Amino acid sequence: LVGGISAAIQTKQELYRHNDDIDIMCKEEDLTRLVETLRRIGYSVEDRRGIQTRNKVDMDGKFQAADHELNADTKNKNMLGVGIFTYKVKGNEVICHSYAFEEKEGRVVGTEKVMPKELFDLMYESKAVDYKGVKLKTQSKEYIYMSKCMLDREKDKLDASIIRPSLDDKSKHKIDRIRELEAKTKNYRCIYDK
Repeated sequence: LVGGISAAIQTKQELYRHNDDIDIMCKEEDLTRLVETLRRIGYSVEDRRGIQTRNKVDMDGKFQAADHELNADTKNKNMLGVGIFTYKVKGNEVICHSYAFEEKEGRVVGTEKVMPKELFDLMYESKAVDYKGVKLKTQSKEYIYMSKCMLDREKDKLDASIIRPSLDDKSKHKIDRIRELEAKTKNYRCIYDK
C-alpha cells in the first residue's frame, strides 16, 4: 500500500481521515494476478496508461484527482476505489511508473523513474506490518513523511504530522540516505495533451 493509508498503518492508528481510494504499488509481473483478484471481488479495472485521464482543474484552479494509470472501481459504496502503480526490478535498479496531472504545467505527465534498488528498498518496507491482525506491506514511514512534507494539500500535511512523532534518530539517518539516493534517480517524462 502507498499513500495516506500507509501513515495510519505505519503508526498503528485508526484511519484518521477520509480516503478516496487505496493506492497499491504492484510489480509488473504480478499485475495480471492483482487485476484478476480485484475483478473476482467485484471491481472493474481500467488500464488508462498513456491514453487519457479524468483528472481536472476546477473553476478555482484547484487540481481534482480522479484517475491513476490503472484504476479499479466498484459500484459497492462500502469499498474504496483502487489506484495501481507499477514497477519492475532490473538488476540493481527499479523502474517505477506514474501518470498524473502536473498542476504547474497544466498537462498530464507520465513519468518513468529509474532508481537504485537500495532507494526502492528504503522507500517500501519489505517486512509486513501487523495492522489489526492483518499483515500489510506499505511505504516506509520515513518516505511517507518526506513525500508528504513536500506537498501542500491539507491531507498531506495531516499525514506528515501523524508520522512526525514516531521518527527517531535512525529514521532521520534513513531520510538522509533516501535524499542522497534520490539525487541519483533518473526521471523520464512523457507529456500528454489529452
